[in-house]
Amino acid sequence: MVSQRKKKLQKQSDFHKPKLKVGKTLPKNLNVTKIDFQTKRLVIKSQLKTGKGDTNVSVDKKKRTVPELLVKLSHINENVRLDAISSLDEILFPADAINQSELRINLSGIVRKLCVVLCDVSVQVRNRTCSLFGKVCSAVAEKDFEGLFELFVAHLCNALTHVDEGIQRSALKLLFQVFEHYSRLAVVHGNKILPVLVHILAPLPAAPKINSQTGQTAVMQQVHLYLFKVCQQREREDTCAITNLGFLEEDAQTKESHPLFIDYLTPSSITIQTLLSSTVDSDDLERSEISTSMTTLVNVLFQIWISVNQSLSENVSDPNVYDRCLQSLYRTLEVLHCVIQLQQRPTLKIKFNLNIDLLTSNLCRYVLGSFPYRTNLRGQTLQFGRKLNSCVLTVCTLPCMRKSPGGFALF
Repeated sequence: MVSQRKKKLQKQSDFHKPKLKVGKTLPKNLNVTKIDFQTKRLVIKSQLKTGKGDTNVSVDKKKRTVPELLVKLSHINENVRLDAISSLDEILFPADAINQSELRINLSGIVRKLCVVLCDVSVQVRNRTCSLFGKVCSAVAEKDFEGLFELFVAHLCNALTHVDEGIQRSALKLLFQVFEHYSRLAVVHGNKILPVLVHILAPLPAAPKINSQTGQTAVMQQVHLYLFKVCQQREREDTCAITNLGFLEEDAQTKESHPLFIDYLTPSSITIQTLLSSTVDSDDLERSEISTSMTTLVNVLFQIWISVNQSLSENVSDPNVYDRCLQSLYRTLEVLHCVIQLQQRPTLKIKFNLNIDLLTSNLCRYVLGSFPYRTNLRGQTLQFGRKLNSCVLTVCTLPCMRKSPGGFALF
């Protein structure tokens, strides 16, 4: 009896270790924590719904809004960034139309996020960004873009001076859109844009790869377009000045015809005029920077002319290469023409000194020395031969060149 009772007590005791036969596995304890479970993401779609006041918010095919897509532009994955830009284009410009409401509300965020992507490593992302920026520039008025233009120009100049040649070329294409749609703002911020263009145009040993002949021609096209816009701005200023003179003459006649005419030239208005004059004087630093850039630009243009002239004599047997050299000379002379015009009739923002006698001497030595340039080579018509000859005559017949001694020594 005792032995049987002991056996029962041993079976009911705690932490009883069962005796297993050889080859059988030990069963798992019931108090062991299970860690082989899998987690799943819980998505509550009601949280993504907009409020009652945002029922007209535009979304893309995946039901994403513009702020959500702007966050995706900072993603590390190239495909995610590319998809975000494509979706933004789909929302802002659906079926070649313009979504003015979304563009107006999210303009600041769009510009700030797209500016960062201008220096993206991916070529596709950069091209789509520049294309979207071009559409934004054509859709947004100049006065609405004015508050963001300084930030935009800072990022654009950063892309223009990048070490990657592809990023520079993408920025040059976007700069053309800026000159077309925001010419007044580009002229106002010329102290930032012009030095950058001169820097990447200068044939320095440590300069980026864009200083090849094709790259120099593309840069000179942008420089000429910028200076051309400055000349147009100067003509508008002259027109406004003539209009103001007409108003002043009418006011003088009104005062003479009405003896009781009240003169509103009060001390407060004199104070305002003093503030305006002091504001104009504060721009002397910007003028000095532009003056230095213009002087450097003239020296760079003649250096390019000398190097391209050497290429002309080396490529007489190839009409295509010869015509590209003539194109480079033509673009160079176009820029020089605008520089001379601005020096003779400066604007408020661009005022510089240029030695006309030295300029005339260099023109006679380098430009007129090979004039007239060929218009045909090996039976093939050169596209830029006639244009270059016409531009040479236009520059040499400017009034300032006529007055300079020795200007027509070779004619």
